[in-house]
Amino acid sequence: SASRSIQRQTSGAGMLALEITRAVSLLGGGGARRTRYDSLPGSSIPISSLADQDRTESSLFAGVRHSRLGPLVMTLIAANGRAEFVNKASQRDNETRSYLANVLVSSRQRIFVNTTGGYRQGRSLNGSDLPDFNSPVASAFVSWFPSSSLELQAWGYYRNASYSLDRNYPLFYESLYGGGPVVRFGPRIRVQLYASSGRNDYSVKFAGVDPPPPQASNRLTTYGGLMSVLFSRAIVLNVGASADRYRSPVPAQNRKVVRLLTGFSIEGFPTP
Repeated sequence: SASRSIQRQTSGAGMLALEITRAVSLLGGGGARRTRYDSLPGSSIPISSLADQDRTESSLFAGVRHSRLGPLVMTLIAANGRAEFVNKASQRDNETRSYLANVLVSSRQRIFVNTTGGYRQGRSLNGSDLPDFNSPVASAFVSWFPSSSLELQAWGYYRNASYSLDRNYPLFYESLYGGGPVVRFGPRIRVQLYASSGRNDYSVKFAGVDPPPPQASNRLTTYGGLMSVLFSRAIVLNVGASADRYRSPVPAQNRKVVRLLTGFSIEGFPTP
């Protein structure tokens, strides 16, 4: 049966850079995101289940960047993140620490590569009973401009911790890889199409007298599109849709999730 809901997100982030020498800079910054869910009439998902995902997340980071390595820019980063839930805070609140290395590669042939790798540690926060979790993490993004109006993207990430609706498994690790074209129609309209494939690994579970059985990993396929319209030098309207298809060895967990997206962002279109 169909389960209709609305996800509302408000987020912001900022960064400061202090140039120590012509090659070395110190970085610092942070961000915050507020996520809330509403169940629509006729949905088979109880509003209480959706409300368990309502949360506020914040992060701070500091690092050092070296920008005189030819086409390479290397950054070492230490980051701290917090997630505090409106409901079931005693089960879900957590704090993470990440130690990352980032490498940017940019060439005059309009090729851009951004890779990050490192390690993330998760600990309970505010006395919650969320189990500790630790994992290597990695991500990569590649962009190529064959022309001024066409960009080809490829991207992926490995073991990104996400929150689960399952009462026994508060987290799952998601690894996803995909890409697609971005077409610019003049200076104000941008259309992006994408597809991806990956898996969700349910390996973090609540401890109890009777530990839950192993949860089978789900295969995930995603496809969608996004249209962005620039209204001013910085205000962008985004409208899009996506479909996520989950395939599990447990037939009852097979499902399809369709998302419709609309919202404003303050940014600017990158110039090829």
